[in-house]
Amino acid sequence: MHVDVESRLTINNAFGIRYAALAGAGIILMRDELLADDIAAGRLQVLLPNYTTQSRARQILWPKNRKMTPKLRALIDFIVETYG
Repeated sequence: MHVDVESRLTINNAFGIRYAALAGAGIILMRDELLADDIAAGRLQVLLPNYTTQSRARQILWPKNRKMTPKLRALIDFIVETYG
């Protein structure tokens, strides 16, 4: 089923979206990992546990003039393993 949703509130920051939900502004769609503490503490509730979204590509960007250091490589590997 497809439902068009209109909102008067537009936020393009994960922290802002989380704070809006905690303030009771409405329903949000966000990765479980970012809300795990709030869900465990009962501050937020999962409404559609079996709902899945369309997967989308993710990108990791860094400045062109920055060389690939072992620390940067480790961070990228961690992100890919965690969220890939």
